[in-house]
Amino acid sequence: MSKKIGPAKGEAGTDRVYGLYKEGKLQLLSEDDVIRFSCARCGDCCLGVDVVLTPADVRKAAVFLGMKPLVFIKEFCNVAEEPHSGRPIVWLRKEPNCPFLHFTRTEEPQGPSPESVRTSCSIYSARPMSCTQYPIGRMLANGDWKIFMSPRPCPGLGKGQEMTVRRYVEVNGLRERWKESDKFVEESTAFAKAHVPWKLAFRFFYDFEGMIDEMRQQEDEAAGGTLARLMEEAGIQGVRRTLFDQIIQKNWTEDG
Repeated sequence: MSKKIGPAKGEAGTDRVYGLYKEGKLQLLSEDDVIRFSCARCGDCCLGVDVVLTPADVRKAAVFLGMKPLVFIKEFCNVAEEPHSGRPIVWLRKEPNCPFLHFTRTEEPQGPSPESVRTSCSIYSARPMSCTQYPIGRMLANGDWKIFMSPRPCPGLGKGQEMTVRRYVEVNGLRERWKESDKFVEESTAFAKAHVPWKLAFRFFYDFEGMIDEMRQQEDEAAGGTLARLMEEAGIQGVRRTLFDQIIQKNWTEDG
């Protein structure tokens, strides 16, 4: 697992985006604003960026490729502790580009790249949230979520069907993915504030079933009790808490 985090996080680099926001140079959008976008398959938005993955992103891509989440992460990702928040961060490893980006030659250039190429994504139907939402982005600023137009130049902007941002969000299934992402940020931040080691938080959020299965196989009741206490301190509820409680009840208390 690498501890080095690249300068750009997300589809345009959160540091750059936030800097533009503070300078008043970021184009903010309301859900009633109208946009036009049709992907030109130039690949420019896939180059030179670190694509950060939520746990839901990892699960979706892993299922698509027939892998377990931890295997997918070891094969394609970097993992580290985010310096400012203490939360685990996972992003696609570039070699030098996204491992799922493929190029084919064409007769005419497709975008700003000097090469005459057309790109394709080998996990397009299971691509990460930040890729799905492009060319719009979303950031937390001053306690509110802001939707913005990506500052990256893109030949696909101004082309295709007109639609409101709200419709774009609906068509691309972004509402649910944003909800999942927000929940991850909330819960992982709570873990960090409860001083949960980031590597444990990483396994909890990105490989929960695998971690619990290891604990079950090792009959590690002490670890189960520790994790239950950490979940309580961090206020973790919902599906993961229910699943965890069911596993504890089935494997460590039923026969006791």
